[in-house]
Amino acid sequence: MNKQIFILVVFISSASISTTAVTDGDPARGQSLYAPCIACHGENGEGLQALNSPRLSGLKAAYLVRQLQNFRMGLRGGSSQDVYGVQMVPMAIALPDEQALEDVAAYIATLQSSNPPRSETTGDPVKGMEEYLQCTNCHGFRGQGYKGRKGETPLYDSPRLAGQHDWYIIRQLQNFRDGIRGVTEDKPGNNMRAKAITLTDDQTIKNIAAYISTLE
Repeated sequence: MNKQIFILVVFISSASISTTAVTDGDPARGQSLYAPCIACHGENGEGLQALNSPRLSGLKAAYLVRQLQNFRMGLRGGSSQDVYGVQMVPMAIALPDEQALEDVAAYIATLQSSNPPRSETTGDPVKGMEEYLQCTNCHGFRGQGYKGRKGETPLYDSPRLAGQHDWYIIRQLQNFRDGIRGVTEDKPGNNMRAKAITLTDDQTIKNIAAYISTLE
């Protein structure tokens, strides 16, 4: 083996071995990391429609970490059609390491904000309830979501939907359906895409979002 290549291999191996282990997220450290996010997502993680930013409060830390990782790896925001997802990519990349992801997610998980009012009034929550019954295996009857075990990505590692902005849910369902979000490497996202493909009618999507808006 060439001596220079050997030295490079040893250097990379040593760096890998010496990498600091990621620990459980620390909300105190995460608070300062969240500061740049306030402009779009709000001080209490309430989200802002004018900036197309979703509500973050109420989401589980494990889910937030996974989404930040997806943005960093291009599994989200990798499509030029995902206009708002693309904007999140540099924000996620700016977080210095995996520990920072854990810390900022831990801080966001402590935030509280009230459920937003409906903005899309053409959806029918009664019809949406019938469609949503197919979503309960993953997202729960109350839209509470499920938390997978740390380090794993099981089928039921799903976000809370109750309390999310209806316009955001509509857009994400459309993005999953249209192949803008959800790729093979992101198993939960791929599962969602398979479901969303069956939602060929935008009115059905609006109905589902209208029903989710009634959940607490």
